[in-house]
Amino acid sequence: ITPIFPDRRQPVCLFEGFMDFLSFLSMKEKVGSHCLVMNSVANVGRCIRYLRERHITVLRAFLDNDDAGRRTLGAFIEAGFLVEDMA
Repeated sequence: ITPIFPDRRQPVCLFEGFMDFLSFLSMKEKVGSHCLVMNSVANVGRCIRYLRERHITVLRAFLDNDDAGRRTLGAFIEAGFLVEDMA
């Protein structure tokens, strides 16, 4: 399965874990954005490569507001992504 991102300028919603994503879904009637669930902040390198390969540059980060979440947010910013912190 290959995700399709028709508008690469549209932000991709980035979630730290699957439960975070499910919580987001429970608050929204409809999700109009593409979403990526990391399943662990340990996967930040893989996610950066995945997004770069698809030329995605804009993210909305729904990460935990703890040290690991802040480090992960910093890693995406250092990698050159335009990140809106939703924490």
